[in-house]
Order: sequence, then structure tokens, then C-alpha cells
Amino acid sequence: MSSAPSRFEVEHLHRLMMQASADASQFDKRLLEEQKSDGLSGELRHWHDAADAIFGAVERVKTDLLRDGTPKDQIERIGDRLKELKERAKRFDVESDLDNCVQHWKSLGLEFAQVSGKNRDALVKLLESRRQNVDRVTGVLSQARKTGGMLPEKHRKVRDLQEQRDRAREKYERLRQKYLEAERDHQAAERQKQLQAQSQEHQEKKAPLPNLAALSAQAKKGPILVRLPDPKAAAQAKLPQTQAKPAVLAAKPLPPAPPKPVVAKP
Repeated sequence: MSSAPSRFEVEHLHRLMMQASADASQFDKRLLEEQKSDGLSGELRHWHDAADAIFGAVERVKTDLLRDGTPKDQIERIGDRLKELKERAKRFDVESDLDNCVQHWKSLGLEFAQVSGKNRDALVKLLESRRQNVDRVTGVLSQARKTGGMLPEKHRKVRDLQEQRDRAREKYERLRQKYLEAERDHQAAERQKQLQAQSQEHQEKKAPLPNLAALSAQAKKGPILVRLPDPKAAAQAKLPQTQAKPAVLAAKPLPPAPPKPVVAKP
């Protein structure tokens, strides 16, 4: 399998796949961190502070309001609305609480216009001083209800992180499929090489095959005749042959004896 990926290519794909997995995991962590808050707490703080300031003002002039003829149940109703606004602002659910809170703010304007006595104008003025910020927060919360209960800016950030996370996951899945395919092809190629090597070794160890073509040609010529030996020729071959005696070499004459040394007499 000449087209099969090499071990280096398989390992390279594996590294890319693991990096894509790490990227997707990182985006997951950032997304979870971003989703821990809806971004509305800062805005709701304005509602809470406004309700708390107005509630304190009403409590301070409560006795004067009663003395000037404001019904007790009306004063208590104003106090209950403000306390509920404060409590809802602490644990606000944009789906279930927004409409009720907006209704409370609207009703407070009507309630303050109906109180009696010299403190009415001061209370109305205090409410109006907070009206602009209250209306701004109301608009933000209304947008949040359309964006999954989050501050619009927060929702955009979360959506961007989700898209990045999804792209990272898709990239990981593509690389994972490529890696698995490459690993499978590489393993198949390695097995094929082993089988070829074993087959070659087996062929080398086998006895050589007969030349079938030569045997077939010989068979067409007829049977092979084998000549038996001639008995007479065999008998003659067994007779001993007379061997020529080697000639006697002539003996070489011995050299003469050396003369005796002459000894001088004294």
C-alpha cells in the first residue's frame, strides 16, 4: 500500500487532533464561566437603590401622612410595593418578575399623586428623580428577556463563545476522523508488509519446483531406455593385467677412499 500514510504523518494528525480537543475544552470553560452570571445584577442594583431610598422617605413621613389624612391602607400598600421591588431585585427572574415590577413602578406614581398633606410634593419629586434611571433599567431588562435572560452585551459574548466552541468541536471531529482513517491505513499497510515478508521467507525455504515443461517435452519423445552392461566386456575387465617390471638401475661406482695422512717422525 504505497499510498498509506507513514508513522510520522499519523502522529502529526494525532497531535493536531489533541490540540483541537484542548482548544474546544478551553472554549467550554470560558463559556461556562461567562454563563455563571446574566450580567443583570448591576442594572438591578439601580432598581433596588431607588426602591430603598423611596421606602425610607415614606417611613420617615408616615406619621405626617396619616395625620394629614392619607389612608393607612394606602401607605401600607406603598410600603409593600417598595419592599417587593427591593426583594425581587435581589433574586430577579426576567421572565416571571419583569412585568410585576414594572407594574409596581407605574402604580407608585399614581399612589404618590393621591397622598394628602405637605409631604406629597416631596415624595412625588423623589420618585420623579429616580424615574429616568428606573425606566432605563426597565428597557435593559426588557431586552434581556429577548436575549435568553441575559444582558444584551453578555448575550453577544456568550453567543460568540458558543460559536467558537462549536467550530473547535467540528475541527476536532474532522481531525479525529482523519487520524482514525490514517491509523487504520497505516496498520493495514504494516500487516501487508509482514505478510509479504513471511511469504518471501517461506518461498525461499521450499524445495525447488520441477521443470514441468522439460518433463513434458521428454515424455513426448518416448520412454527413456537404459542399456544393461555386456557380460563379456565385464569379464574381460576383471582379468588382471601384467604389469611391466621396473628396470634395474645400474649401480653407480663408489668414489675412491681418501689417502691416509702422513705422520712425520720426530
